[in-house]
Amino acid sequence: MTRREVGALSLALGGGALGGGVFALIGMPLPWLLGAMFTATAAALAGLPVTMPGALRNAMLAVLGVLIGSGYTPETFERFGEWSLTLTGIAFYVVIAGGSCFLILRRLGGYDPATAFFSAMPGGLSEMVFIGRANDGDDRTIALIHSTRLLLTVTIIAAWFRASAPDGAALVAVGAGASEVTSRDLALFLASALAGAAAGRALRLPASFLLGPMIVTAAVHLLGWSAARPPVEITAVAQIVIGAAIGCRFAGAHAHELLRAGAAGVAVTSLLMAFTLLATFALGAGTGLPGEVILLAFAPAGIAEMILIALALRLDVAFIAVHHLWRLVLILAAVPLAFRLIRAAAPSHHRDR
Repeated sequence: MTRREVGALSLALGGGALGGGVFALIGMPLPWLLGAMFTATAAALAGLPVTMPGALRNAMLAVLGVLIGSGYTPETFERFGEWSLTLTGIAFYVVIAGGSCFLILRRLGGYDPATAFFSAMPGGLSEMVFIGRANDGDDRTIALIHSTRLLLTVTIIAAWFRASAPDGAALVAVGAGASEVTSRDLALFLASALAGAAAGRALRLPASFLLGPMIVTAAVHLLGWSAARPPVEITAVAQIVIGAAIGCRFAGAHAHELLRAGAAGVAVTSLLMAFTLLATFALGAGTGLPGEVILLAFAPAGIAEMILIALALRLDVAFIAVHHLWRLVLILAAVPLAFRLIRAAAPSHHRDR
């Protein structure tokens, strides 16, 4: 890395740690994640040079994967068959909610078909930017709209849980105390993260840096080799990096880009959250599952952020992780084909940029 890149990274991490510390002092929910996210966003909007290398964020996703996998038990897998209704609901959610957002961005926002389509899909930011660019979409606009969606969704949901939970402090610590983790456990965590990330990449799994370590760590715990969870200090660092990475997405954007993409992001987030609430009430009544769990499973945010909230609230992380991964699989498998069909069916004079 160049000296300039090191300085930009140091600013993002240092500011993120400072923001997280301040948020922790004033009792905000998930302070290390939200504090870093808001500090990095403010720095980016102020024009300061902040950056978060993809490799570092991927490493922290692997840490989070280890954290998730350490909570799996044999009983977790016995419940998979009970989730057929909610997993089917995810498929309808993607089609109806994503399609509605596409129409809003296309007809009211005036975006070209590719930019509107890949900005509307509630999928992973990086994947939608990459696929959108490959289909002649404006990757900068797609990234800004998705970044706005992530920023708003994480903030709204974390704040809502903090306000509604009598023990809001439960949203602060995620992980085990350092004294509870042995050097052997740390070695197993590191091996699981490295092996899982390599396997995930080799198998081309969705969210490979998260899913691969999660699967390997779950296997380690199911085999009885370890019963520990990563130290809270390490998971706090992971939250700082993941939070700051969201804010750094706004770096270098011009005012007119931010205003237009920000307005589109607010519209998309509002519509997706409305469908999320509808699914929460409908499926909660139909399945008897807790509304909080369904809300986090359908929330239009990243899997990492929603699982962190679930961990902090001691909710069913397996349910939430499976549903977010299922949504990712559906989107990555069906969205490119769906867009090709839409573009082929559109009259030639509407295929504008």
